[in-house]
Amino acid sequence: MAKLSFFCMINRNSQAHVIKGQGVPQNSNMAYFYLHGIILGIFATILIRTVNSTEAAYSSLFSPLCRFDLPPLPYALDDLEPFIDAATLKVHHQGHHKSYTTKLNAVLEDWIIECSEFNKNLVHILQHIEEVPLDHRKSIINNGGGFVNHNIYWAIMSPNPGKKERFPEGKLADDMNEAFGTYESFKEEFTGKALALFGSGYVWLSRKSTPKGSTLVITTTANQDSPISDGLRPILVIDVWEHAYYLKHQNIRQKYVADWWMVVDWVQVSKLDEWWVTEGSKDNKDKEERKAGKRHGEL
Repeated sequence: MAKLSFFCMINRNSQAHVIKGQGVPQNSNMAYFYLHGIILGIFATILIRTVNSTEAAYSSLFSPLCRFDLPPLPYALDDLEPFIDAATLKVHHQGHHKSYTTKLNAVLEDWIIECSEFNKNLVHILQHIEEVPLDHRKSIINNGGGFVNHNIYWAIMSPNPGKKERFPEGKLADDMNEAFGTYESFKEEFTGKALALFGSGYVWLSRKSTPKGSTLVITTTANQDSPISDGLRPILVIDVWEHAYYLKHQNIRQKYVADWWMVVDWVQVSKLDEWWVTEGSKDNKDKEERKAGKRHGEL
């Protein structure tokens, strides 16, 4: 969050001020409130731009970090109303997601001896979970998965003031038609899995690599397991843990799922789809360079 400090010196005992610039009131009190209004206006503008320019919550997943920050929501707590309420969003983000972030940092600190020498990103760790020492593995699955899963969940939703369902376009729409026949067929299958999933977990739309490229698949995971550990690239997710909907929808999961579709932002889903390709390519290039460096004694 950007911090802005203003130091305004105004002699309020004098009868008038000499203020350069046209259109500025010369009266002492008027000048004071005029400048105060400008300060508030500038601060509000910077605040709005800062929030709107926040990087996607998943942007750090390919970075080799030993510690992660709880990413800010890309919208205000009440922006998803009336579909997802502010009270639920607050406890979900500031309570549950924050807890996973804190616990992930704790296990990473316990596991990694020297942070400066750590070159594995969170995607790699989840893809190769068998490489994590056994005494830390379950905690990484639960808390690393919880951190990543929520990052994706926040990123694919956005406010919907028009209260009309949005639909995928372009390549994503074409791939969806190829994989499921129609958007309606995809939505019906996805919704069915969300309603049928027993207990706590997630339903995902992911890309799965094939000999000819990739295809879209719908899968489910229990608890905080991640589809990344199954070699998939998740691009859409619904959280069906009860804490995601119980305050507003109580035990009526069907109503929550119907409301969730109204805040799905297919533009953001497409951006995430593209991000996997771009960042995955960079990550593969970095790995090859590190391997080459080790072969030549550079690292």
